[in-house]
Amino acid sequence: MSGRRLRAAAATLAAAGLLAGCRLPRALDPAAPEAASIAGLWWVFFWVCTAVWALVVAALAAALLRRRGRRRELGAAAAGD
Repeated sequence: MSGRRLRAAAATLAAAGLLAGCRLPRALDPAAPEAASIAGLWWVFFWVCTAVWALVVAALAAALLRRRGRRRELGAAAAGD
């Protein structure tokens, strides 16, 4: 990109930023009491699901590591025969 085009693009982005205002709109920003209760419920649901996901990943990792340990034991036993 040439210097002139780069400056024009930067000026356009700066103007758009100034015209957009200081605060960016947020999709999860509740505007009414009902929306606030829905947002609170959503965050509870999010954290519960995150905890369940972490537990499932930890259980999967433990199962995979336990299986790997058993394979090593079986391999050592078979090599000793």
